[in-house]
Amino acid sequence: MAGLLRCTSNPEEWTKLLNSDIWQLQFQKNLKNNVVPALWLSYQFLPPCLKRCFAYCSIFPKDYQFRQRERKMLIWLWMSGGLLQAEKGKKIEEVGEEYLQDLIVRSFFQYSSDQDETKLVMHDIVHDLAMFISGEFSFWSGDSKDLHNLPTKARQLSYRKGWEVLTKMKGLTSRTKSLCTLLALPLSFVFLWDKPVLEKSLLHELFLKVGGCLRILSLSECGIPEVPDSMENMKYLRYLDLSSTRVKELPDSICTLYKLQILLLEGCYQLARLPAKFSALVDLRHLNISGTGLTEMPPQMCNLRNLQTLTDFVLGENDGWRMEELGELQLLEGPLRISGLKNIVDVGDVLKVNLKNKKLSELILLWGGESNDMDSKKEREILEALQPHKNLEILIIDGYRGTLFPDWVGHESYCNMVELKLINCKNCCMLPPFEQLPSLRRLRIEGFDGFVRSNSSLFPCLFFSYYELIIYFSLT
Repeated sequence: MAGLLRCTSNPEEWTKLLNSDIWQLQFQKNLKNNVVPALWLSYQFLPPCLKRCFAYCSIFPKDYQFRQRERKMLIWLWMSGGLLQAEKGKKIEEVGEEYLQDLIVRSFFQYSSDQDETKLVMHDIVHDLAMFISGEFSFWSGDSKDLHNLPTKARQLSYRKGWEVLTKMKGLTSRTKSLCTLLALPLSFVFLWDKPVLEKSLLHELFLKVGGCLRILSLSECGIPEVPDSMENMKYLRYLDLSSTRVKELPDSICTLYKLQILLLEGCYQLARLPAKFSALVDLRHLNISGTGLTEMPPQMCNLRNLQTLTDFVLGENDGWRMEELGELQLLEGPLRISGLKNIVDVGDVLKVNLKNKKLSELILLWGGESNDMDSKKEREILEALQPHKNLEILIIDGYRGTLFPDWVGHESYCNMVELKLINCKNCCMLPPFEQLPSLRRLRIEGFDGFVRSNSSLFPCLFFSYYELIIYFSLT
């Protein structure tokens, strides 16, 4: 109620709240929902857009904790469910973040009471309100037995990872005709050793029958060996999570999901390639392929101009020229890992990447393997051209073959950098000036076979100048 009054500065609105009929709820005796009148009143005065987003959260069980990663994924779910209203001059993700902050201010979410102040939780009575509002349209299944109670009106269905819930979903289409969300929880990894395996018949039912109305599908950490060939039926799908599954390849038909915005393939270590026509997914905004077995990127990645998240960019043999495709992806932010830098031939291709204008939080640069035609000057020019945005927080350089680092490595302008790793830079004879990085908290220097001296005053007095700094040194 305090949050509602805080957001309502007009005295007439306060009077309206005081005289609301909703207060009479506390005098009603057999009230099924047992909703606190003040809380129900707070909900009634929410803008319609916030009402929809709040009700959607009933898909999560009580006491669910939203860490930083889950907060971002919650906004993606709202976006995929069509719950966010576009605003001119703002990315839809920014609108979602504003919605979440509004719900926090109004106390529909609160910060966890433990030491991690970044985690959000929903109080039990607030969760009860969300459940009451969503009614039979939202259903959480923590046990396969719960599916017997699945309402025919259900539109959102979430299930607990690791339970045999998925294996009991046969005949799901006979119980609910218009399922829009099928979501595995928790959103983060639980690292299951024994992943439930779906029969092919059930897998085809999920994709071909249930999939007709699905906008959100998560089979994360499920032991599915393959994705059905035909996915054309899933024309409304916007969110697909196949993280940490046993999928070895994606069918070409996935390229017909033109409304797909989020594709999560993290930890699919057996996935060797993406379909050749992958660039047809022009609405794709977030692509997580970290921990996969990809050896190259599909053609024409530069067509995916809406991409904001691209965790990895892999340069295959003779593919060094494709670095310029990254330059077309001007909205990139968050973490980015570029591997196969040893395959770059022309420094001009790297100059077109223009990482300075991409608001990356983490940058990993991997050269990979040995090469006999190493040119120290060219190597330094390549690394010079890969200079990132000043907001970078984490930098990892692995396998760099030059003898000197360019001036931007360790430059004082990177005042937000908290972690720096320089690994297997075997030809480097000097270290960058680390003391110019005021926020640095984790430093790792390893595999410098050619090390001669440090260009940093920090080096001889590491343990005295930076008492909060965690350091690992293994120069040879």
